[in-house]
Amino acid sequence: MNIKKLFATLAGVSLFAQTVVPSAGVFAATYSQELQDAYNWAYSKSVTTMSPIDNANMYGNITRAELAKMLANWAKSRGQTPDTSLACSFTDVASVKGDLSTAIVESCQLGLMGQNITAFRPYDTITRAEFGTALSRALWGNANEGGTPYYAKHLEALKTAGIMTQIDNAESRNEMRGWVMLMLMRTDNSNSVCEDVATKLVCSMEAVEGNYKECPAACRETKKDDNVKAGDLAVSAKAASDRKVVVNNAVEVASDTDTLTFKSSEDVTISKIVLERYGYSTYEDVSEVWLEDQEGTVVAEGRTVNNKDKVSLTLKKDYKTIDGVLETTVVVKMATGDASKGGTIGFKVVDVESTAKNLNLDNYKPYTYDMVSYSGTTVTLSMKGSTKTYNYEAGKSYELARLKIDRVTSAINLNGFTLTNSGSDKVDLVRYLDKLTVTKDGEKVSGLKFKTTKDDEIVITFDSIELPINKTATFVIEGTFNDEFDDYGKKVNLVVEESSDFNAVEKKTGARLTVTPATAGVEKLFQGGKIKISNTKLGNVDVPQGGEGYVVAE
Repeated sequence: MNIKKLFATLAGVSLFAQTVVPSAGVFAATYSQELQDAYNWAYSKSVTTMSPIDNANMYGNITRAELAKMLANWAKSRGQTPDTSLACSFTDVASVKGDLSTAIVESCQLGLMGQNITAFRPYDTITRAEFGTALSRALWGNANEGGTPYYAKHLEALKTAGIMTQIDNAESRNEMRGWVMLMLMRTDNSNSVCEDVATKLVCSMEAVEGNYKECPAACRETKKDDNVKAGDLAVSAKAASDRKVVVNNAVEVASDTDTLTFKSSEDVTISKIVLERYGYSTYEDVSEVWLEDQEGTVVAEGRTVNNKDKVSLTLKKDYKTIDGVLETTVVVKMATGDASKGGTIGFKVVDVESTAKNLNLDNYKPYTYDMVSYSGTTVTLSMKGSTKTYNYEAGKSYELARLKIDRVTSAINLNGFTLTNSGSDKVDLVRYLDKLTVTKDGEKVSGLKFKTTKDDEIVITFDSIELPINKTATFVIEGTFNDEFDDYGKKVNLVVEESSDFNAVEKKTGARLTVTPATAGVEKLFQGGKIKISNTKLGNVDVPQGGEGYVVAE
C-alpha cells in the first residue's frame, strides 16, 4: 500500500488517531468527507480564510493566537459581539502582528480566552485540554468548572454532546486546525444548553440587567443600543512641540506625537478610534500605539499596527463618555533597531465609532515626525517597604506604598505616576479611598491630585519635580478610607504596571524615558477594626456559659 492510500485508510478509521501527517507541500493531502465538510463550513463562517483546503493547513498544530482568531470569528458568526469596555491587555502580545493581535483582544472580550491572566502566551501550541475548556466555557459558561484536573468536566460535557469524541491524553494531545473546525461545526448541530428552560430564564434576566454572570457565553444576546445617534463630534490635531520620534537599537522607546482634540456638541460615548500610519516608515517599525490624556494617564491601551497600517484603540471605561472636549496624545513606541532612523512617521484618525450622529474630520491636519536614533534616559522603579497587616481604624492614614526611583542617567521632570492595585482580594479603591498624601524624601509634593478608576488604578499627578542626574528618590503614598469602609480581609498591593504609567520626560530634550516598571508590589492587608473604650467605668458582668446579649460596656 503506498503512503497516500495508507493515510486515506487511517483517516477513514479515526479522525483523531495520533498520526504524523506530512504537509501538503510533500504531496497532496487526503481528507475524510467529514473533514472536507468541516473545512467548507469553516470557510463559510470565516473561521478560516484560507482557500483552497490544501492551503488551510488542516493537519497542522494551532497556536493560542491562531485559535483566538478562529474562536472569535466563530462566536461573531453566531451573533455574539465583543464587550469593548473590557481592556483585555496582555504583557506578551506586542510582537503579534496583523489581525491576530485584534483577534486576541476580541476573544477575551467575547469571554472565550484570556480571562484573569496577564500573559496570553500567543505562540504556545494548543492542547486538547485547553481547547476543550475554552469551547466548553463558550457554550455553557462556568457550568463545568471545578473538575480534577481542571478540564475534566469540560471535556466530558463536550463528549456527551457529541462535539468531542476523543478526550483521553488531553494534556499531551496537540490540537489540529482541522479538528478545531470539525468540533466548531458540530456545535451548530448539537442540542444546545441554550434551549434549557432554566438557562433561558437566567439569560433573559441577566440581559435585562446588562450584566451576564451565569448565562453561558454562547447563549447571550447582545443588548441592542436603543439610543438614537445624536449630536456632532469633531476631531482636530496639533503637533508635539519637538516633532521627533526616537528609535533605539537596543530597547523599544515611546514618543509623543499629535495631540487629538475631540469636541462634542452634547454627551457622546466613543467606543473605538481608528488611526492610520503614514510617512516614510512601515507598520513593522512600530511596536504599539496608545492614547494618554493631558495628565499622562493612559486612556486607551496600546495596540499593534496591522499590515494595513491601521490600529484600533478602545477607550477605557472611565474615559468613554465626553461632554464638551477631550484631549489625548497619540503615543507611539518604536520597535528595536535603528534601520528606520532618518525616515518619518505620523498617525491620522480615519474613523471614530461613537454615539454621535455626525463625525467631522474636515479640519483635521495630521503631522509627520522625523525619526532619530537616540539612547535617551533610563530609569528603574521598585516598590519598597514591608508587608503589613493593619487593624483598621476609621480616620487613620495608612501607608499604602513606597515607590523608589533609582539613579537616573540624565535629569528628568516628573509629573506623576499611576499605581495599579494588583493581585487578588483587592480593596475597592473607587468606593473607599477618601484622601491621599504623597511625600518625596519626607516632603509633601505640591499640587497633588488623584483619581481612582474602575481598572483598580490610582492616577496621581502633582507639580513638576526635577530629579537630578545620578540621584535617587523615594515617594511614600498614604491613604485614608471613608466611613463606609468594610473591606476587611482585603489587600492593597500597588505596582507601576507599565512603563507608560510613569509620567516623566527628559529635562533637556522633552523625550520620554526608557522605564523599567515596578511590577512586584508589597502587600498591605486590612483586617477587622479595633474597639476602643474610654471614660467608662467597668464592673463585673456575670455571663453564664452560652449566654448572649450581655452589655459589657456603655
